[in-house]
Amino acid sequence: MSRLNVESSRIVQLSSEGCENRVAMINVVEADGIKFQFVNTHLDHTSLERRTVQFGELKEAIDTSMPYIITGDFNTCDFKEFDLFTKDGAYLVNNSENYLPSFIPAAIAIDNIVLSKHFKYKGCGIQTVIHSDHRMIWADIEL
Repeated sequence: MSRLNVESSRIVQLSSEGCENRVAMINVVEADGIKFQFVNTHLDHTSLERRTVQFGELKEAIDTSMPYIITGDFNTCDFKEFDLFTKDGAYLVNNSENYLPSFIPAAIAIDNIVLSKHFKYKGCGIQTVIHSDHRMIWADIEL
């Protein structure tokens, strides 16, 4: 659901190697006449190697010349796993300086928002109302 105009949507199958299927939903949306990609995913929690492949597939699936936001349960609080994006100037909202323990049972930061260099980060927080075993994180941004 979005209040923004969704220009296109597609689902990208990520490698699962016989484990639980993983996908990324990539939407091209428009806000104030500017198009950007809004992506949501849920990566593997059982294998660093599989998750590394999934991060690579995710990077290949998006158009990095276009602004993008990637949200989801990345199942890692090792922020180095996001290097494919941060080396190109992307910003992690949930990071070592601003650690948001989103996964309740373990109080770890496995959920994140990745902002391409096209966005200006202004602030963030974590939702205190609990609807699942994850607490939502949010970001105040400007394109």
